[in-house]
Amino acid sequence: MFSHHARIEMSQSYPVRSLARFLIRFYKTAEHKLEQSGAPSARRAHSRFTALFKEEYQKALKSKDK
Repeated sequence: MFSHHARIEMSQSYPVRSLARFLIRFYKTAEHKLEQSGAPSARRAHSRFTALFKEEYQKALKSKDK
């Protein structure tokens, strides 16, 4: 859809960088809160959350490359 050069330019743009920063902060905050709770169910939730996050991220990357 976009050329390699266009993707690099977009990735360096302020809106994309600020959104990425927000998502990483949100993820790290959620991860920290789950780890702090220490409950076994929280650990399962953390691993499921991490797996879903990675899966959706990979899907988003693949759909942008099409």
